Amino acid sequence: MKKLALILLLFPLLFSVAISFSFFGYDGWTLCSIKGIGEFKLSSKLEVQSGSYKAFVDKMNTALGYEYASDYLVLQQKGLNSLDSASLKTYVRFIISTDYSETPIYGTLTSPIILTPSDSPETKKELDSTFRAQAVANLELGSKLISWGGVSSAKYNGMSCTKISYQRQLGKNPIVVVNMMLFENRTRIHTVTTSYRVDQQTRWKSLIDSTLNTVKFYSGK
Repeated sequence: MKKLALILLLFPLLFSVAISFSFFGYDGWTLCSIKGIGEFKLSSKLEVQSGSYKAFVDKMNTALGYEYASDYLVLQQKGLNSLDSASLKTYVRFIISTDYSETPIYGTLTSPIILTPSDSPETKKELDSTFRAQAVANLELGSKLISWGGVSSAKYNGMSCTKISYQRQLGKNPIVVVNMMLFENRTRIHTVTTSYRVDQQTRWKSLIDSTLNTVKFYSGK
């Protein structure tokens, strides 16, 4: 019952001088921090969505790299801010958002409680059905669910999460792969949402997975 209440609480939240590194395959990637929340490394093939800057406190150059003050950060294909013609022929998004509770109702970055290995098959089936229904309900106007990949447990950069996967399509546009990772952090719930076109998986999947494995959230209170 407590688990279901927590999931229902999450629904409104879900469907809302640079240093270059040259280790572990991240040559030329830029370290970016999100003030008080965490950090990630940014590939030269991606950029921060320009409209997002309006929600930021001014970007600051720090000893670590670029720092942003935002609970909602959008990364997209390089060149889209300037409407570069090549950027208009592809699609990729990497969104990091954070929501808060007044008390520590969530699990931790290493011990989540939304979905655990000890959950019964019935509980997992209920979670899957509930998340699927909500995903459909929150599709933008004109979009449809093409396939449902289900709900599973995953781990990135040492942090555990609940992963929701599906494919959607807006009108006659190309089908898009969507993955939502929910990272519990005591008084915080971090959602990383990634999406890219199915017919461009070879171009973006590896980069998105690599980016995801650079994300590090600071421990919540």
